[in-house]
Amino acid sequence: MAEPNYESLGRYHAALEIFQGLSSRRQECLNELSVILTRSISSPTDMVVLTLDSRRTEVLVQELVGIDGEMMQVVDVINHHAEECGKPKVKVIDPMF
Repeated sequence: MAEPNYESLGRYHAALEIFQGLSSRRQECLNELSVILTRSISSPTDMVVLTLDSRRTEVLVQELVGIDGEMMQVVDVINHHAEECGKPKVKVIDPMF
């Protein structure tokens, strides 16, 4: 049996830790954005407009875009090292709308 590639294994786990942190922050941003958007849903028949916190929405969207970019870079690192040390890869799925 071949000895594991310890360097790749270490890099895999380091990148996985970064990925999990980014994933957690991404989820927090998405949750906050969801709350803001839900609170802003108005009904035209009620003759009421609920305001949108556009500044906070913009900040969250910009942060999400940055996080997504970082996550994709980290996924590339994880998946590269996953092949070398026999660990599972991160799957990237594009949801269909």
